[in-house]
Amino acid sequence: MSDFYQYVTCPTRRGKILDLCYGTVRDAYKSIQLPPLGSVDHNCIQLIPKYRSALRREQVQIKEVKEWTEESVMCLQECYDCTVWDTFKESCNDLDELTDVVCSYVAFCRDMIIPCKQIKIYPNNKPWANGSIKNCIRKKRQAHKHGNATDFHAATKELKTEIFKAKQRYKSKLEQKMAENNLGSAWSSMKTIAGIKNQSSSSHISLEGFKSENELANALNCFYNRFDTFDFSQEVDELQYKLKNDQHTYITYREVENVFYRTKNNKSHGPDNSPVDRCRFSCESICGRVIKLCTRELSPIFHFIFNKSLQTQYVPKVWKHAVVVPVPKSGRPKTLNDFRPIALTSIVMKHFERLVRSQILSHTEHALDPMQFAYRPNRGVEDATLTLLHVLLKHLEGSGSHAQILFIDFSSALNTIQPNILVNRLLAQLT
Repeated sequence: MSDFYQYVTCPTRRGKILDLCYGTVRDAYKSIQLPPLGSVDHNCIQLIPKYRSALRREQVQIKEVKEWTEESVMCLQECYDCTVWDTFKESCNDLDELTDVVCSYVAFCRDMIIPCKQIKIYPNNKPWANGSIKNCIRKKRQAHKHGNATDFHAATKELKTEIFKAKQRYKSKLEQKMAENNLGSAWSSMKTIAGIKNQSSSSHISLEGFKSENELANALNCFYNRFDTFDFSQEVDELQYKLKNDQHTYITYREVENVFYRTKNNKSHGPDNSPVDRCRFSCESICGRVIKLCTRELSPIFHFIFNKSLQTQYVPKVWKHAVVVPVPKSGRPKTLNDFRPIALTSIVMKHFERLVRSQILSHTEHALDPMQFAYRPNRGVEDATLTLLHVLLKHLEGSGSHAQILFIDFSSALNTIQPNILVNRLLAQLT
């Protein structure tokens, strides 16, 4: 029994160990000898756990968050509303400087006006737990400590009421997410309730064959950039010269306002999530809550920057920065190809790309293959599967018919697309 360990180490009857208790964890319990019960000639043995549970081993996390109160939000909106954005346009020499100064100013106002507070995240916190529930727990403990039965029963009743109210509020919040078709956030809340942890959320990534994290990071960097072996600068210059005298795309103010208003509050910030990234990039990204709450105040200046970028055919450098996070495709990655690169870019740049995409689709929607299901709204794998089954079954209804299917998976198909060929085909569709 080499895989089992004996926990009883004290005599159980007349100096001998006759009663045994085995387990699979070494030194999991400590045995203490107690007097026998009644006329029994065997001693009682108390087993006390030596180990600490996983819940107790986890550290309490202290996190600093912004306190978005109605008063602070109104102050931030007034600050942006009183800002003379024309001063930025006149003082900045080029588009890079203008974008950098505007984004840094927006982030500076947010940090100065919105107060911060520190919160403690306990490993056993329920998703519906709030300050009222914790205050009731403190009252209950104090009443028990002082032996006051009346206050103890009153605190217990109040605690049950507060827990019921908190659960109802959390339930209403989850139902509201479902009603708004915010399925991603609703599913995240459901996983929190069920205690399901996302395995890919761990910041520590390891792979066999690499001695350090720096070595693995360099290998991933080379692996992700293995397609950047061709220089398309000449083709890009020719396309820019070709498009120089053409009519430029113009984005309206209403389009910018609508796309800003639909921003999710908890959207990832992009390249400024960590202090290291803040030092690396001169421009700080803007959080989604600021864009959503201050849509009316921020839309004019970004409307000008977007159209200036389209007019000059130049994207600001600060919006090209991204943090690439390798996410494992499976639970146990074995090769570099088992990591999927997820690029965290600026939210403002994502909105800009979305606006340009809508302009391109308005001219090329008619040329898309009706059987294309990927990268199109309201279409997915289920639609492709149902369409394929319908075509096959309809064909096989005839006598003597048969079907052969060939599935081709192009490795890194999106990364091997040549930009100059793609732009030329888009231009062909526009004409």
